[in-house]
Amino acid sequence: GARLELRNVISADKSLSPMALWCNEAQERYIIAVSQSRIEEFKKICKRERCLYAIIGHATEKQELVLTDAQFDSRPIDLPSEVLFGKAPKMHRKSFVPAIPKDEFAWGSIA
Repeated sequence: GARLELRNVISADKSLSPMALWCNEAQERYIIAVSQSRIEEFKKICKRERCLYAIIGHATEKQELVLTDAQFDSRPIDLPSEVLFGKAPKMHRKSFVPAIPKDEFAWGSIA
C-alpha cells in the first residue's frame, strides 16, 4: 500500500481541486519508488539532470491507498488495495421488465 500527500505534488496552479490535481493528464506526472536508503543518491541525480521531483509519500505494509490533502484536511482517496486490483465490491440490483399494455390491433382498418 501507500500513503501519499496530494499537496506535495509539484503544481504551478495552487487552486486546483483535489480531483484536478490527482487526475489531470496535462500534469504528465510519473512516479517512482525509491528506497529510503537511496533518497540522497536520487536527489543528487535529479539535481545533476535538472529534473524536478517531489517526495509525496511512502509505501506501507497495509494493503491500502491513502491520499491525504493538507489544504482541505481531507482524504480524497482511502481504498483497500483489493478494490484497485481486482476484488471490487459487487453491485447488486433488482431489475424487472414492466408489462406494457397493448391495445388490440384493428385488422379491419387495413385496406
